[in-house]
Amino acid sequence: MCISLITMCYKLSRSLIPDNSEPIKLIMKKRTLHLSRIPLKELLVWCNKKIVLHMGLVFLTFSIVQLNAQTNGPLKIHPNNASCFADASGKAVIVGGTHTWNSLQDNGTWGNPIFNFDKYLTMLTSSNTNFIRMWSFQENGPGDSDWYPTWYLKSGNKYDLTKFNPEFFIRLRNRCIAARDKGIYVSLCLFWGYPTYALDGYTYSYYNINNNINGVDGHSPLGSQSLDYPACVTAEENYIKRVIDEINDLDNVMFEIANEAGDTKAWQYHMVNVIHDYEKTKAKQHLVFISAFQNSNQDVDFYQGPNDAAIPWDGTPDNPRINPFTRPTILDSDHTTAGNCTPLQAWKAFLRGMFPIQMDVPGAALFEVGTYAPKATDYAMGDIIRVGTKIDRSKMYPRNGSSNTSYCLKAEDGLSFVVLKPGGGSFTVDMNQSSGKVFKTEWYSLNSRTFTAGSDVTGGSSSQSFAPPFSGDAVLILNSNVACAATAGNGSPGSFRLIRTSRDLHVAFEQPTSWRMSLHSLDGKEMIGAAGDSRSAALPIGRIAKGTYIARIRTASGIVSERIAIVAGK
Repeated sequence: MCISLITMCYKLSRSLIPDNSEPIKLIMKKRTLHLSRIPLKELLVWCNKKIVLHMGLVFLTFSIVQLNAQTNGPLKIHPNNASCFADASGKAVIVGGTHTWNSLQDNGTWGNPIFNFDKYLTMLTSSNTNFIRMWSFQENGPGDSDWYPTWYLKSGNKYDLTKFNPEFFIRLRNRCIAARDKGIYVSLCLFWGYPTYALDGYTYSYYNINNNINGVDGHSPLGSQSLDYPACVTAEENYIKRVIDEINDLDNVMFEIANEAGDTKAWQYHMVNVIHDYEKTKAKQHLVFISAFQNSNQDVDFYQGPNDAAIPWDGTPDNPRINPFTRPTILDSDHTTAGNCTPLQAWKAFLRGMFPIQMDVPGAALFEVGTYAPKATDYAMGDIIRVGTKIDRSKMYPRNGSSNTSYCLKAEDGLSFVVLKPGGGSFTVDMNQSSGKVFKTEWYSLNSRTFTAGSDVTGGSSSQSFAPPFSGDAVLILNSNVACAATAGNGSPGSFRLIRTSRDLHVAFEQPTSWRMSLHSLDGKEMIGAAGDSRSAALPIGRIAKGTYIARIRTASGIVSERIAIVAGK
């Protein structure tokens, strides 16, 4: 009876809901399962297994649900800056967040208590972060290799590489959707790498001939991540395609081939191409990362291959390298300090053109004690994302020579700067390019995590002096294209900022906000208006006649108005 009802739900979901929308959810004793793209045969095998184990699964209900995505389309490379991410609207996106190994599969060694994914997402959103690496392990055995749910089902005591485990893919989809609905991007690390210092896991790999019934043999840890054994490569390709089938319709996902693998460039490039080619047949295309691997050439292998973005090594977190500008680059503390990093290290990475993330290492992880409380660096990464609402990251590049601090992001037109001053104290900025331009200034304290408005500054000096109004690590934000430093109704400075270009008025909020934005003549007549519920708003002014107007932004916190002059129009 249960199997018949499951079959009915499955067929109904296929007939009523188009491929590009959310599928029916099957609710089993308070467990929500997205039926998604799982083949019916796989689903019935899995459900039959669960029914045998849990005879209580006799009450099944289902409902048709359409969830509202918080992420705006799959991330892509910004068309004007190859080192920057962009959303579907073309807006630059800054990412950051904390990740750990057991965010997808449970582990017997690190699984006490069992990882709570919902609390994890709450922790991320409470610190305003928006990105995780989600790990997937191709092994199941004792100790550190005890990763569950497995990718495949067993036939007897070995795995059948032609039978995927629906429980794994159900969990994968559910967790990606849960992250999406919190505005969090997920980079799925498809394989656990086998560097020379961690070869033992291959003993329990699905691609070890001793562990599967299909005769697939990678022969060795590195052999299983090479192109030397076609049957193994084919099995891995089929797994990748099954993953894509499951989550291709989601906007917030990206793919990563393997973390800290051995000398695997050819294999990783091949798998990048497999993803790109297979997704050409699908509704959506997603970015693909290559992560740190042994014997890699930092400036070549990560930036001249088929991958879209990079997560390289960097053993100098206190003086990180500059992003080569040809790929968006994530700097993971796992590849620098081999664990948690400091707020200052995160800011240094950002000022060198990278997007910092943090690895919370099992054994000392906050997840193991069950508190799920953000650390100082979580808040620092969230504040870096907030700075993204005050600048256009797509126009900015690391320019160490533009400040004697050697940590400076500068817009190519010289109209925006972000400068980090470790340790506090006075410093200089080269503003010679911006002669006669008036800049709004804003300070950020890494210690207190507060933004403070400063005095206006006029550009022109090649050694403009600045001194933060507080002690300790400081960040200076300079903008000459800011029409007003708006304040929300609660009085908190920097809640949102109005930026004017020749074509539009743009508002970047610190969090998703219900807003209405309008432009009025001085006698109160509304000339143009727009509304939405998002982190940004834009009002086109390119066809508005020259003159003086009132720009008005309304949110739940109140109304802010600012007089502006349009000097070029229709």
